[in-house]
Amino acid sequence: MEKHEIVEEYLLNVNKIDYNIDKTIEEAVEVADVLLKYKNKEGDKKPTREQIAAEIADLAIRMHIVVENLDLEELVTQAFDAKMDKLFNYIEEGKYENI
Repeated sequence: MEKHEIVEEYLLNVNKIDYNIDKTIEEAVEVADVLLKYKNKEGDKKPTREQIAAEIADLAIRMHIVVENLDLEELVTQAFDAKMDKLFNYIEEGKYENI
């Protein structure tokens, strides 16, 4: 078993779902925080691309675990596709300047 598989197995089977949800919320807040700092800070107070990538990776891991815990993969894929279709239609219609 590879390291990634061991971690995923542990997060899915040892952690309780409530803990996984709490960690996902925490990571989402950290992504919001690092992006706000990137937008609003200057110089050495501005997060690096690597710091942003690290926070996004943390969130992606936790989101993957919650998707697995709640058996949401098919629903998330459907929701993703529907949103992309909607955004495409906005572009085609020229409905908004920014989407």
